[in-house]
Amino acid sequence: MKMRFGFASFSLLLACSGGAVTEQAASESGGATSATTGASSGAGGGATSSSSASSSVGASTTITASSTTAGGGTTGEGAGDPVSCTRAGLAAATQAYLAALSTHDPAGAPVTSSAKYTENTEEVAIGEGLWKTAGPIKLHRYLVDTEQCGTMSEVVLPEDGVDVIMGLRLKVESGGITEAEAIITRDGDWLFDAQGYLDSKDQTWDVLPEDQRSTREQLLAAAKAYFDVFNDKSVKPPFGEGCERLEGGQATAPCPVGIPDGVVIGNRRYLADVEAGVSVGIVLFGGESSGLLDAHFFRLIDGTIRNVHSMTVDSRFTTTGWPEAP
Repeated sequence: MKMRFGFASFSLLLACSGGAVTEQAASESGGATSATTGASSGAGGGATSSSSASSSVGASTTITASSTTAGGGTTGEGAGDPVSCTRAGLAAATQAYLAALSTHDPAGAPVTSSAKYTENTEEVAIGEGLWKTAGPIKLHRYLVDTEQCGTMSEVVLPEDGVDVIMGLRLKVESGGITEAEAIITRDGDWLFDAQGYLDSKDQTWDVLPEDQRSTREQLLAAAKAYFDVFNDKSVKPPFGEGCERLEGGQATAPCPVGIPDGVVIGNRRYLADVEAGVSVGIVLFGGESSGLLDAHFFRLIDGTIRNVHSMTVDSRFTTTGWPEAP
């Protein structure tokens, strides 16, 4: 259930909802990155890792993992093989899902027959909704959470020829994708600027050297602290020097600046990618029982937040369409 919510009276609440996303690179599986379309996200409360490299496909720039080839096939795992909960396996499944989405071919996605799919909290049959209107992927960053066997992606792609921003969470069980959750922001949503995300394509969020990585606990604690500070100024998120924030694609104040008080953020679910230093929170922004559907991505280096990216649907929801995390 959702209600349209005017931002004129809510601008202060969202004044600082930044988020972070990661780009994929050849280091994902140790090979060269090939051009393709694809992205997906993992469920639960963990984060996927990401690295990045960009390829030019016509006029579009696609960020992909080296474990996939054009058209969604995989190198190392056949298109019809069970999806493994490895970094390469989850990356390949994510790429295959997005390749299938952009060509309107659900049969090309490694989904199970009972898979659940939602678009902005509403359950939709796979093959319907964005599956009928999506175009070639222009930008794809994702994180891989092998502990939770899922991925979370930031994607820019056309919908009926007009660019939208999508956060995509994928969950794998028993060798196939069982959950696909799409958060789709469009013109009119909070600070929506698809071109802003496209212009950020040169950000590199590769797998980090081991001495720069944070623990899983640190990644999740940083995401939690960021949300907590909106309602408790005694909380100190671990912002690093020069931390930058993109909200909806627009660059806003440096990360510590402009965070309002008295804002409750509920229905939280987290993912974390230790190798890439990225965590993500999917939340209802602005209330425990209802709020704006939102995803924030956080990039950490040496235990401090360096980048935040967000996407926020300008409608108030009473549910995300998925169970709350325990």
